[in-house]
Amino acid sequence: MPFDVFFDGPAGYKNKFDFYSSGCSPKLIKALLQYLTTHASTLSEIHVCLYLFNNSLLHGQFILLAQKGIQVNVYTIPIEGYDDTNAKDVIDVETRDVITNGTKRALAKEIFSGHYSKQYAGYNLYFFPHLYIRSSNVKKFSRGNMPYSLHAKSFLFKHDNGRYDMAITSSNFTVRDLVKEENLLFIYNEPTYQQAAIDFFTALQKTAIHISEFDFTAAPCDFVVTPVQQPLQANGGFMAPFYYNASLQVEDYLTALITAAKKRVIIVGQHVCPVNYQINVQYHTGFTTAINKRNGLASLLLQKATEGLAITILSQTFTDGSHDETNTFRRPANTGSFIHFFKQVQGVPNIQYQVNENCHSKYIIVDDAVFVSTFNYTPTQFIYLDNVAINNFVHNPGKSYKGIYAEVGQFVVIKDKEVVDKYLANYMDIKNNKETISVQ
Repeated sequence: MPFDVFFDGPAGYKNKFDFYSSGCSPKLIKALLQYLTTHASTLSEIHVCLYLFNNSLLHGQFILLAQKGIQVNVYTIPIEGYDDTNAKDVIDVETRDVITNGTKRALAKEIFSGHYSKQYAGYNLYFFPHLYIRSSNVKKFSRGNMPYSLHAKSFLFKHDNGRYDMAITSSNFTVRDLVKEENLLFIYNEPTYQQAAIDFFTALQKTAIHISEFDFTAAPCDFVVTPVQQPLQANGGFMAPFYYNASLQVEDYLTALITAAKKRVIIVGQHVCPVNYQINVQYHTGFTTAINKRNGLASLLLQKATEGLAITILSQTFTDGSHDETNTFRRPANTGSFIHFFKQVQGVPNIQYQVNENCHSKYIIVDDAVFVSTFNYTPTQFIYLDNVAINNFVHNPGKSYKGIYAEVGQFVVIKDKEVVDKYLANYMDIKNNKETISVQ
């Protein structure tokens, strides 16, 4: 079979509040390391895109592979974007011995320092310092002053014979993150999927900055990206600021997929809030006031439900605006849109809604296919603005921004029955978990 899929979650561990030296997904990192060691003799290139990269196990494996002559390229966000608060003990997942104590940023610095001093021949670290901002009211993030757009968790593996394998995951494999419900999908030697990944990593390398050339004193707001047209493939693709309107194209793709659904739609995500929204026309050169409205998936889900289609939503974050839910659910940052979304679907026949605070996977089962992504399902992920210009920020005075609003993400659509059944079984496991709460 050209696919393998693995799942991880807190139910498999003694204490859900432990931090592990193997990262936030010990089972998934084990599967990834197994792939790397199994294929070490045939691999020629490894390309990795991770929002956060501070996993010493993965880093150590890359050092060994580079020493064997394999080219390794890792892309992540600058160190400023890593959380430097609340240092905690990090333990071995099996022995439970304390391995270290630190923050995400401190652990990342240990890895980055070797790259900065050019210790690893053939093993390269690149920063993608692009910010995605569309409001002067954006608040400071705990991981840095501004939000970075690189949220993809994507892998491309090239073999000596020209074969390509891929992996897409919801996990960052981050050390000092708690174990969440995650998935890891491998795609082996499937040309219909691989070209999009090849094109993406080629474009990312041209845009990103090698650590040896990175100016740590430069303002990320000044990082410029030039977009190009990049059509989606039939069964997957990427969104990125350097792909013009790609975010909107992905939303259109997903809309068409759900429109054609005949029996079921199951949405699993950390954040699910696909409400209607407006494009700020002054920030997009291709829109006018006559075409600035975008229909989110909420309207479509309501339509399909009235037609008798079974709709299920399972998310990590939730709010209905009531006071008694404050201590029950993890609330999203943008509560207004989430309250609006729930009120739209509340009480609608054929729509079920469950919440589990550990959910971090991102996939949608549509009939006999599964849409697997690295991004959530809110307007934030689907908006593309190519001409944002903000002269001053309310919460970041003295800063300005001019650039592109878009997130970096990947999706694939799999129609293999065994893979779809495994994702369905994973959803059922989360649904039946004692921590899952049915809100509808």
